Amino acid sequence: MKAIIQNSKIAAVLEDSYSGFDAVMLPEGFDITKAHEFTYWNKQFVFDVQGEILKKTQERLDNFAKTRNYDNILSACTYAASTVPRFASDGQYCINLRDATWAILYSVLADVVSGARPMPNSFYDIETLLPLMEWPEV
Repeated sequence: MKAIIQNSKIAAVLEDSYSGFDAVMLPEGFDITKAHEFTYWNKQFVFDVQGEILKKTQERLDNFAKTRNYDNILSACTYAASTVPRFASDGQYCINLRDATWAILYSVLADVVSGARPMPNSFYDIETLLPLMEWPEV
């Protein structure tokens, strides 16, 4: 089965024979009666809570970078190779922060999948597990 995605949600479910460019394949055994419980994020279907956690984690990183006038965390990370020492330091710090954040988050989600940890109810249930975000002294 295939799906049409709008605003990260499944808007329509289609037969495999549909050949439109805007359809994505649903995972094998996908229960379409529960389609409303899923978000399409990063080319995969995730439970809404998981999707919210991933989205809020990215927003958290982006908002932190904006406190020093970078467009987002990706923009800040590109400055790691800057010839201006302050920008290079900011960029490397953001790379380290981004890596640590996603490593922790994906470890938590792996624990959920394995049954070692219950699914959090929201992003705020796991936010305290993520690295503190404070710019180093200049």
